[in-house]
Amino acid sequence: MCVIAICEEGLKLDNATFKACFEANSHGAGFAWMEGGELHWSKGHMTSREAWKKYKALYDFPHIAHFRLSSSGGICKELTHPFMITEESPIEMEGHGQNKLLFHNGTVSNWREMLMIMAFNARKYPDGKISDTRVMAMAVSILGDKVLDTSKYVIASPTEFITYGNWEKKDGIYFSNLFFNRSVVSYTNSHRGTWDEYDALTYEDLRSKEHKSKKKDTKTGELPLQLRGQNKQLETPFVRYQKSKKRDTVEEDDTMSVEERLTSSYWSGRRYQS
Repeated sequence: MCVIAICEEGLKLDNATFKACFEANSHGAGFAWMEGGELHWSKGHMTSREAWKKYKALYDFPHIAHFRLSSSGGICKELTHPFMITEESPIEMEGHGQNKLLFHNGTVSNWREMLMIMAFNARKYPDGKISDTRVMAMAVSILGDKVLDTSKYVIASPTEFITYGNWEKKDGIYFSNLFFNRSVVSYTNSHRGTWDEYDALTYEDLRSKEHKSKKKDTKTGELPLQLRGQNKQLETPFVRYQKSKKRDTVEEDDTMSVEERLTSSYWSGRRYQS
């Protein structure tokens, strides 16, 4: 599943929330933050203790935290998020600069087909380990954000974080989902003591419950992310909300361009629907 958290300047995940996020998505963590007019990142933190030690230093900066639950490519530090949005999206564990980065919560089922299309046209296959999110970062560098499916994404730059999909707010922090937040109900006059309401639910039950909750929220409109970056004079938020778009139907045939193949309903229809 994974989970992404976006914190404005002065906010951060407390230790309990951080630990819950990591325990529910224990395949590695990565971070990005705005500092000194540049976008910095650090990834490949494979234990909760290591990740927390790095995370504590980000308190003063607008930042993103990603906790991975592997869906493709295997469990390894190289495939933790974020990924550089370039044509080859080289794997670099840390760095800084003006380059944009991609974070992802979800699964792109057809990423291998997308990779083959791009590799065939570029006549070059990227080095290193591959996952669906790395392939999507490559695709975004070529075609822009229109290639993104209905999963949840963040495109980060030195001046703004652009979100895609439906997000939830808790304690002033925006999360791609709240599955890590296991609610415990206490029965003070019962022999049961405490009961975790999620223990008896299946994964499909959880998704159905989240969907019903979001359906109710739509009555008050889409959730805007109104967070500001390090420049206090900015008139626009550094986080922008992008509503997922439906793709028009495009028939697949041998005459289709790379762009048409990567953005057609043939691909988007097979992707994970969050």
